Amino acid sequence: MTNTGENQGDIKELLKEVLRRLDRLGKAHDLLSKDTLYIKEALKLRLGNEVEASTSLHLTSAFKLDLTQDFDGLNWYYLENDGKTNFRWSGPGLLSIVYAPLIRDRPLHCRISFGAFARDVSKSLVIFVDGALNASYTNVTDYVDLCIPPARVLRSQTEIGILTESVTQPLAPASGEADQRWLGFQLSGLEVFPKDSRL
Repeated sequence: MTNTGENQGDIKELLKEVLRRLDRLGKAHDLLSKDTLYIKEALKLRLGNEVEASTSLHLTSAFKLDLTQDFDGLNWYYLENDGKTNFRWSGPGLLSIVYAPLIRDRPLHCRISFGAFARDVSKSLVIFVDGALNASYTNVTDYVDLCIPPARVLRSQTEIGILTESVTQPLAPASGEADQRWLGFQLSGLEVFPKDSRL
């Protein structure tokens, strides 16, 4: 008679060993294919609580930031609207980050849209992707376009950082309370899509 419990235990141990080997393969070659990422996540989910499963993994090469919803990022203020456009001010720090559930498995195009810059804040910006310098811009107006190359090591999240040279506080109004925030620029949109295509 077959012992079902023992068989299930053997299967779990086999799945764990496959997962360990995939991890070693990725470290040895400094590269993981999209198929390998799918397999790894499927194995983690199959193993349940015995291996922490990443349920937030969304393998996509396109992303459009919804400013009306809470999103994964750093150094952003609350949602505002000027009567025409939704935006969020950057601040109080100089470096603002959006964490996009995006996999860099091919060349990507990114467009970042801006509204106003705060008083006396330079319109020069530096863009980082996953911590690496991507591009720098002077006299930014409505938007900037940049190319994002494929990553050597694929991850389920891409970090897009926007660095401004300074932040400032708005001038006090003639009446009412002054805005005490330190502001940089208004972010009005961010989208990433495969090169030669659009969302």
